[in-house]
Formats: sequence, C-alpha cells, structure tokens
Amino acid sequence: MARQIDPKRVIGRDKLIGNIWKRLEKGSSLRFTAERRIGKTSVMQKMRAEPKEGFRLVYLDIEGTETPEYFVEKLLQGLRDNLTGPQKAKRMFKGLHKSLGGTEIAGMIKLPTAENDVWQPALEKILEEVCGNFPDQRIVLMLDELPYMLQKMDDLARKTGKPSPALHILDVLRELRHKHANLHMIYCGSVGLHHVVTQLRSPGLSSEPVNDMPLMEIHPLEPKDALLLADRLFEEEGIETTEERKPVLAALVKETDGFPFYMERVAERLAESGLTIGKEQVGEMVRCQLASGHDPWQMEHFRSRLSDYYPGEMKDVHKGAVSRRDFAVKILDALTLSEHPMSIEEIQSTVKTSFSIEDRGVIVEMLRLLELDHYLIADEEKRYTFRFTLVKRWWKIAQGLES
Repeated sequence: MARQIDPKRVIGRDKLIGNIWKRLEKGSSLRFTAERRIGKTSVMQKMRAEPKEGFRLVYLDIEGTETPEYFVEKLLQGLRDNLTGPQKAKRMFKGLHKSLGGTEIAGMIKLPTAENDVWQPALEKILEEVCGNFPDQRIVLMLDELPYMLQKMDDLARKTGKPSPALHILDVLRELRHKHANLHMIYCGSVGLHHVVTQLRSPGLSSEPVNDMPLMEIHPLEPKDALLLADRLFEEEGIETTEERKPVLAALVKETDGFPFYMERVAERLAESGLTIGKEQVGEMVRCQLASGHDPWQMEHFRSRLSDYYPGEMKDVHKGAVSRRDFAVKILDALTLSEHPMSIEEIQSTVKTSFSIEDRGVIVEMLRLLELDHYLIADEEKRYTFRFTLVKRWWKIAQGLES
C-alpha cells in the first residue's frame, strides 16, 4: 500500500464520496475498481475520518493476511478498536472474545488453534453479535487489498497441500452481508478481483461471490481539482517558476494524468533539484522517472502482472500454442506505436503479423479484458487506445519502441 496522506488533505473526492454514501444508504455493498496510485485507500480513509451519521466504518488493510484465522483475528481486532461506545459494547466484545476461547497477547487477539477450521463459526458469531448489538447502526467493513489476501491464502494452501479456503471465505462473507441488513462491505485492491475469482474457481464451479456488489470506478482527479493539488504542492515544496505559475501547474497535471501519487513524487523531485521550474522541466522530470532503471514509481508492475492476469495458452489456426500474455503484449505494443485510437480490425491486422489468430472473437475478448484491467479505453465506435497517457509513455520506453 502506498504512503497515505492525512484525510483532511485529500482534494477532489467529495462528490465521489457523496455517491458512495448514497449507494451504502440504499443497502449496497461495493467493489472499488481503479488503477493503482489513483488514491483508493485515501478515499476510504477520508470516509472513515468523516463518517456519515448512522454508519460505523471499520477499515482493514489485509494485504499480508495468509490464513482465514488471521483474517478473523484482524477483523475482531478492528471491530473492537473502532466500534467504541457504551459499556454494553465493551461487555459485548469481552464476552465475545471469551466465548471464542481465544487469547490476547500484547493487545493482539488470537483465535484458538484446532485441528478443524474454527474461522467460519467464529466469523459468523462475531458479525452476528456486532450487528445485533448495533441495530441502529450500519456496519461497513472496508477490506483493502482483498485480492492480495486471497492470493496469499491460495498460495499457502498449494504449498501445504490443503484445499484453498480463498473462494469459500468470499462465499461466507456474501452469505453474512445478506443475512444482516445492517452489514455492508467495500472490497478494494490493486490486483483485479475478477482475475483472482476466476483463478480460484474449480472446473464446473459456478460460485459468484461478488455478483451482488456493484462496481464503482475511482478516476484520477478532475482537472480543476488536480490544479488545486498542484498549486498546494508547489506552495508546500517552495517551488519557484520561470513563468506564470498556472501553465506550469497545468503541465504537471497533464504529464501525470492527474494521479495524486505521481503529482506528489514529481513535485518532490522538482523541489530537490533546486531549479526554477518551467513547463519543460516538468516534462523532463517525468520522462526521467519513467526511463530510470531504478523504476522509482514501480511502473514495471504494468508489465509483470500480465503473466498473472493472462496465464496459459490458446491455439492459432495451425493448432500451435500462443501465449495469452504475449498476445496481450503484442496488442499493447501496437497501440503504443499508434498515434490514433485503433479499431478492432486494425488491431487484428497488426496482431496477425506475429500470430496466426483469425478468430475475431479472440481479439474482442482480449480487448475487453485489457479495458477491464485499465490498460485500454474504447470510444463509442470501439476504437481503442491506452487509458492513461503516462502508462503508454512508460510502455513505449520499457519495450524499446521509441524511434
């Protein structure tokens, strides 16, 4: 998880947060979808710091969680720490902890160890008690980096030769939010949850553990909000400009696609340079960061994750094997070199120079997935281009496609 800023300093998210509250008030649970570095966690932290009346929010960063037992322990800990209130609530948690037979060491709650799984009955009991003791409050569990937790659970199960609990825990959470009317959940993570769920499903298994949770996309900052953030960053960093400040601020917004994370990193480096800054210096700094072999912004993630997102192979017209990952890379390469959005037919024609793929449906499906995973965006005529200029620029440099 990226470094978080004070929720009071979050800019440009009030409208989005207002819409999230409306969805929750209507009884929905939600899945946040967004590219990494956009500020998903900052949105949740701001909601938690400024809760709407009648809601109790519990935020959990569960990226490092490898077992269902540890997840339940973290959940109980989070509920106890966040649902402060009258003596009744304190007695409830004390009694709940005792009934589960767990222990507490240095303030950390531990479930009892047992041969059989204890996490499911413990999870069910915890949420039944909490929802029952706060009937007039809506409990919102904000589960950050959930896909990473599921992957870690699945990996651990494979290493130990045990059945993976990852999909089952999603099914149980679904049952519980349907059982308790005042229980809501927000799932969030940098890795696509749809990929993880697909990988977890066994052949013939039709589990749909998140089909009751609408997607809510979090976008980069709107230009006017991004300009406000840029102005604040220049002011705080003491950056002097060679010209009127507004065009330089606009250059920072444009060069970073309005991603708060990248804006902050560029402003820091500009301040460290000690130079008086113009639009050209902003562009040069961004290019320097994108081309750096040290990869300070961890952009390699956009390339390395393709092996996980698109594993396996497919058959070409000659019955030969084609790597799905390599197929995705070829499409991204083609769009990187194009100065305009490409139609499906144009993409297919380009890809055919490397792969004997005649089935248009295969192209359409891969484009759909690349759009779902925030690499691409399509207009109404289904012409595709990179969703973010910053990613396109990095891809061109990283793939050695610059002329």
